[in-house]
Amino acid sequence: MQVVAADPFYRSPTFMAAAAVAATLIIGLGTMWATLRATNPKRSVRYTFEETRLVHPHDQTDGSLEIRWAGTVLGDPRVVRVRIRNNGRRDVGTADFDGGRPIEVGFRAPILDVLSTESSPPTSHAPSADRSDVHADRLLIKPGRIGRDTEATYSVLVDGEPAFEFRHPLMNVRVSKGIPPNLTARMLNEVVYPLAGACFALFVILFGAFS
Repeated sequence: MQVVAADPFYRSPTFMAAAAVAATLIIGLGTMWATLRATNPKRSVRYTFEETRLVHPHDQTDGSLEIRWAGTVLGDPRVVRVRIRNNGRRDVGTADFDGGRPIEVGFRAPILDVLSTESSPPTSHAPSADRSDVHADRLLIKPGRIGRDTEATYSVLVDGEPAFEFRHPLMNVRVSKGIPPNLTARMLNEVVYPLAGACFALFVILFGAFS
């Protein structure tokens, strides 16, 4: 009796047909994803708050240490940093501010001064900001261009423990709290997740063909 070895499964007509379908599907999905990416650029802005307490209460200094600002004794001075990053693929411009209204950042603690405005990379320009004339605890970030992959940081001196509030008039822009690392977020959203989806589709096709 002569035993004939079977061909490897990857040489079978069924496998070849399934692989061709999978390749066509992956190429089609990739083309569709690239087209949607080009015609509908992502518009996304993220923000976060950081604070530094200038004086920490201590039994040995209570009542004997004073910090003054323009002659006024401060009770609990803190430096607050408001960071705004455009992590999308398209600039946010002045026209995206509905009605020309500014972004409002509330602290529920009086703003003593806007200490600095910084932008990253250094070649970019951050929209200007100033304290509200009506509400002493609000920072107004005026309409301006926030370029893609840029970040603006506003450092503000307040007196008292802040409670943050972020209001914006941005149109057709996704705004969310929390700034993840740029590289990590992009790798996940643009490489890892699409590749995982394509591999899952390929697995489903092959599993269905050989089950």
